[in-house]
Amino acid sequence: MPSKFSSIGGQLTYILSVPSFFLAFIIAYRPTDMVDFFGMGGEMLTVNVVLLMCIVLGVMLLSRSAMLVFLRHEQKHKSDISATLRWLRFVLWCLFELVVASFFMALYITLMYMHTEYALPYFKAVGLCLGFLLSVEWSPYTIITLLLVVLSPKEESVMAESSPIRFLDKAHKLKFLAVAESVLYVKADENYVKIVYEEGGNVKTYDLRNSMKGVEQSLLQHGLLRCHRSYFVNPQHIKTVRRTKEGLVLADINIDGCPPVPISSTYQKSLSDKLLNI
Repeated sequence: MPSKFSSIGGQLTYILSVPSFFLAFIIAYRPTDMVDFFGMGGEMLTVNVVLLMCIVLGVMLLSRSAMLVFLRHEQKHKSDISATLRWLRFVLWCLFELVVASFFMALYITLMYMHTEYALPYFKAVGLCLGFLLSVEWSPYTIITLLLVVLSPKEESVMAESSPIRFLDKAHKLKFLAVAESVLYVKADENYVKIVYEEGGNVKTYDLRNSMKGVEQSLLQHGLLRCHRSYFVNPQHIKTVRRTKEGLVLADINIDGCPPVPISSTYQKSLSDKLLNI
């Protein structure tokens, strides 16, 4: 995820904006269903919404503080979880915040409604509060997230490409660490992946017990490109791309002693387009 998400400023934006938007939306637009529910007929609207905003603020403060610690810990230990899973986890975390806030909001509303004509069951109040929060808060969550993504993609990209590639085995144990620029290509080899890299001008290999799928996300994050079902190649080390008499397309590597890497027809166009942009 972009580095802005692990900054105090990024999380503080969520903490302040999400509750404030909730208050401003209800007071400014006064949707009928929310006015009737939160205002007990209208006369208690402002007081109740301000107190409910404070509940959302408290939940956001605790949740985002925990998220900040978690993201920084993950960043420090260089977790190899895929970008897709990171975003899925982030979305679920946001939903969890709203669910927790709904439980506390419903508790307040239930206690306020007790012994009045507006009394209602607690879990019905939870459902109503969650529905109102989801209908209102999707907007600030989306806007802030897009803003943080726009502000930090270049920084994140540079950091990923310059950091070492952490090669984990099937048991998710770190077995090999290599600077991305030193890796020439990676090849699937039955139950192993063969990491071919350059050290001191010599071509060396390391056999890692893992599948290509297991290391794919890490390779992509560090700029390697898939050129074949069984190969990833470092575009920085491609010297020439040629077609043999037999019709095979090969990428020659710019390190002496390194064999050429095959390029399958499936990946020829995408690889060519990316090489032109380097």
